[in-house]
Amino acid sequence: MMPRHLTATRREILHALKKRGELTATELAECLGMTSVAVRHQLTHLQAADLVEQHVTRRPVGRPVAVYVLAALADELFPKQYEDLATSILNQIAELDGEEKIHSIFHARAHALEAEYAGKLAGLNLEERVNRLTELLNEDDAMAECSPIDGGYELHMYNCVLSRVVSVFPQACLEELEMFQRLLGTDVRRAEIITSGDRRCTYLVESPKSKV
Repeated sequence: MMPRHLTATRREILHALKKRGELTATELAECLGMTSVAVRHQLTHLQAADLVEQHVTRRPVGRPVAVYVLAALADELFPKQYEDLATSILNQIAELDGEEKIHSIFHARAHALEAEYAGKLAGLNLEERVNRLTELLNEDDAMAECSPIDGGYELHMYNCVLSRVVSVFPQACLEELEMFQRLLGTDVRRAEIITSGDRRCTYLVESPKSKV
């Protein structure tokens, strides 16, 4: 959860950087509808709080530019569910009697989420299901977005609420992928993943009519 001492503008800057990865002060100003001077003032405060870092990078065209990125400390401000999941895992392991049952735990968790989501997607066409699933994921703090692409849809998730757990137990990601396939009723492929160093998780949802 974002600390209360952060102003609305500074929260918007952090959200923009979380989604875009890196932005110049001018690009941030355009995103937020502010002047570059005002944005730089806010960035100074965020840098002083160790929430934002500045780097010089080369773009395909033109001279090197100064860009701003989230500092490691800032990632902790976005919602995570580590404690709840850790408690659930410990309880499940105790019941199932052994760490070899971890796969079964994540399988059960995925099916519990699926049962929660399925009724809310019933009767919808694929486009509606993708949009509704995005809304449901956002209710769980995933910072999700979806958009149509040639042959289907892209589903982006900018905040992995289980990132630390997934880095140790990658089977959680596999269960999520398979859950999306069942919920959407079509082929879904993962193109990006946060725990591999990408700035977001991206799922490619195939439209059935695009299949050969």
